[in-house]
Amino acid sequence: MGQKINPIGLRLGINRTWDSRWFAGKNEYGKLLHEDVKIREILHKELKQAAVARIVIERPHKKCRVTIHSARPGVVIGKKGADIDKLRKRVADITASDVVINIVEIRKPELDATLAPTSTSCASGLPTSPLPTSSSTSSKSASPNSTLPWSPNRLRNSSSAASLSAAP
Repeated sequence: MGQKINPIGLRLGINRTWDSRWFAGKNEYGKLLHEDVKIREILHKELKQAAVARIVIERPHKKCRVTIHSARPGVVIGKKGADIDKLRKRVADITASDVVINIVEIRKPELDATLAPTSTSCASGLPTSPLPTSSSTSSKSASPNSTLPWSPNRLRNSSSAASLSAAP
């Protein structure tokens, strides 16, 4: 059996850097780490449609610099920068530091490993998650495979399956 390692830890220092770039003493380290986790959760939740690949947090002295790598920076900024101001205020509520938000556009999102699966699944019409949603599982009369586009029941009931089985 092979040894399983974290791919980010393998690449650190070679072709990837840390997602959080700051140093703190042992008294502040836990607090800042929890702030980073909360900032990332809020930004990922707020920016689902913006195709966010990475969020890098840097903390120079008494500041918090958040860099959002996105394939759709216009969605992050919003009309006349209104959305970016809302995000800055949300992040400022979490941390006591001065907040600066930078947005970096990803020129080729198809080459980014975090964005490629979502773009291909949206293009093919398949759901991004293989599990059925809670609204589809709430009806008891439907079969478990009836909501999935690749279910065997759909193939059996389709006319293309009948024409394939009728071929000599």
